[in-house]
Amino acid sequence: MMRNCILYQFAENHRNIWDVEPERIAKCNLIECSKKTKGVKKPKAIALGDIAKNEHLELVEENDDEYIFKSSCDFKTPKLLASGMTPFVPTSHQIWVRKANSTVIAFDAGRKLAQVGLSLIGLAMDNAPSSITPIRIEKEKFLKFKNWLFSNEQQGEISRMTLSDIEYENLIFKQISLSAPQLCDSRIFKDLLNAATVIKDMSFKTPPLSSSERPISGRITNWGSVTLYTPDLLNVELKEMIVILEENILR
Repeated sequence: MMRNCILYQFAENHRNIWDVEPERIAKCNLIECSKKTKGVKKPKAIALGDIAKNEHLELVEENDDEYIFKSSCDFKTPKLLASGMTPFVPTSHQIWVRKANSTVIAFDAGRKLAQVGLSLIGLAMDNAPSSITPIRIEKEKFLKFKNWLFSNEQQGEISRMTLSDIEYENLIFKQISLSAPQLCDSRIFKDLLNAATVIKDMSFKTPPLSSSERPISGRITNWGSVTLYTPDLLNVELKEMIVILEENILR
């Protein structure tokens, strides 16, 4: 089964000042989040109460590297056309908070659902529901990750890349997607990559990981979404991939 995750980070002035108390975590709710949120972010905090109810946050595990939370709620689904009803469906997913880099990873949840748990964690750990912010991956970070893929004796691969804002041969292209075996060996790929302002996404295969001696295939977008396609992903592989992304994308 593939794994989907979205990368976030604590805002810089909220990093490594956390107070993690299980009793406080259990009392967190969206009403309290909306009360604690100020300014332009307050309407979004209030709106979360319209799409989620019976929210609950639980600290499942703490180890040397991260806190592992389980975020649960009844989440509003799209309206059913036949009945006209909009039911709430019980759902839960994990969110990891990495201690060393203040990285936050929401697993197997869309952005709206993830925001419920992120707000509760911000309130529980930092008394600031909006302290966990989305990341944006700039072109330079993608290039750093690309360099890592090809820096090992057993090299990785890039099978697809989407570029945007490209000025090439007196034309300006809004977006170009390139897909081919040995894509990085292509002259046209190198020219367009150099001419592009933005890399929107990249599909890749890593060199064999040290934890399992097998490569991991995935896709990463510039708004922090990561999909890992390799089946039966081990926890040690997942942790190693997170460290790789932290070192090459988030620093």
